[in-house]
Amino acid sequence: MIDACHQLVQREHAKVGNLDHRHRDGGRLEELDDRRSEALRERRLEQLRQRFRATVQYGCPPNRLIDWSKAVQDPDKLNDETTYQRCFACGHRNESGLKLTFRRDGARIVADYTPAERYQGFPGVLHGGILATMLDETMGRTGALRQEWLMTGKLDIRYRQPAPIDQPLRVWGEIARERNGAIDAVGAVELMDGTVLAEARGMFVRLPQPLASATLDQYPEFINYWRT
Repeated sequence: MIDACHQLVQREHAKVGNLDHRHRDGGRLEELDDRRSEALRERRLEQLRQRFRATVQYGCPPNRLIDWSKAVQDPDKLNDETTYQRCFACGHRNESGLKLTFRRDGARIVADYTPAERYQGFPGVLHGGILATMLDETMGRTGALRQEWLMTGKLDIRYRQPAPIDQPLRVWGEIARERNGAIDAVGAVELMDGTVLAEARGMFVRLPQPLASATLDQYPEFINYWRT
C-alpha cells in the first residue's frame, strides 16, 4: 500500500515536471514569436520611412531632378540641367546632336568636340554648318555669365581653313560688349594646337516674350533655373 502511494506521488511529480517543461518551452516560443513580430514591424516601418523620404525628396519623378553633382562642377550652370536637353548643339538627350559640354576658362566659355563622319561636307571635312552651330551655341552661352538664356540676333563667320573630322576641336566664345537686353560676343573654332579654323562675331538677344512664355509652360524648371 505504501509502495503504491509512493508510485502515485512519483507519477504526479513527473506530470508536474512535464508541465513545467512545456510551460518553459512555450515561453521560449512566445518570446521567439515576439522577436519575429518586432523585426517584421521594424522592416515595415523602414519601408514606410523610405517611401516617405522618396515622396519628400522627389516631388517630381527622379529623371526630372537636377544632378547636383554636376551642378557643383558647373557653378555657372553653363550646361542645361533641366529635363529638356534636346537642343541640337548641346542637348545630351538629343541622340542626333553634337552634345557639346561647356566649361569656363577665365572669361571664355569653352567646349571640346570631335566631329563624326556623318557631319562631313566634302570628304574628310567638317560641314561649315556644323562649325557655325558650334560657334553660335558657344558664343550665345556666354549669356549664362549674366544668368540669361539668349538667342542669336546676328552671326558673322569667317572660315579660315577646312576643319577635319575625327580630330578633336576646341570652340570658345567670349563677351566683347554688354548692353541692356543683348551682348556682342566673339569666338573661334581651333585645332588643339591653336590653329584657327573659323572665327566669328555675333549679337545675342533675350528670348522674345511669346517664346519665353511657351518654353516656361512646357518646362517650368527654367523659371528658377539661375536661382537653384
